[in-house]
Amino acid sequence: MEEVVVNAAAWSAPEEIPDGWVIANAPRPLAGRITWQGPFRRGVFYAAAPEVPGGTFGWQADDAGLVRLITNAEIELAVLAKFAEYGYGSAEEAGVTIAEQAECMRLPWHEG
Repeated sequence: MEEVVVNAAAWSAPEEIPDGWVIANAPRPLAGRITWQGPFRRGVFYAAAPEVPGGTFGWQADDAGLVRLITNAEIELAVLAKFAEYGYGSAEEAGVTIAEQAECMRLPWHEG
């Protein structure tokens, strides 16, 4: 199942979701112990459950992606590692900003 990478700074979900539960996002309503609608990412429908309902095929059949939260600090590390792969020691040396490179890598940099 594909991932829906979401910056933790831009994340809002019902507060009652227990730690360790899996969360999915899809273009159609999902089965889950907790469901809600939120910002469009892969779709506007979200669900949370202790495990993927119906095994790995359950949410996948609804075109869902598992939500993975990431922070700007984690994105910056990934971007700097990409720069290093190409022999650059910094964003300035590479001639792009961290935010620009994050967008190229499809990582959700959060301004503000």
